Amino acid sequence: MNGIWAVEFTFGDRRGSGVIVVRNDRLGGGDSGFIYSGPLARTGDRFASRVFVQNHNPDVDSVFKPLQNFHLLLEGAIQGTTLHATGAMEDQPELTIAITGTLKAAF
Repeated sequence: MNGIWAVEFTFGDRRGSGVIVVRNDRLGGGDSGFIYSGPLARTGDRFASRVFVQNHNPDVDSVFKPLQNFHLLLEGAIQGTTLHATGAMEDQPELTIAITGTLKAAF
């Protein structure tokens, strides 16, 4: 799972994309408006994370507009070079997200 992943995410009819770097038990990454960071728990091909999403460019909206800084609770699985995850905002679990990713560089 360690490596650089290109990710796409969907919340309702809103879509976004970014890059995450996974290294052992941490993930970090971002896109044009947000930074993502958090611990990563792995068991076999499954993973879970509490990701802090922080706005670094106020001109870019979140797919969770108008929220700027928040935590996502994610769970997912990896199959080969593809990951699939679902999650929800920690404080508003009715706001859910779906994520797909492709491994671009392993290390």
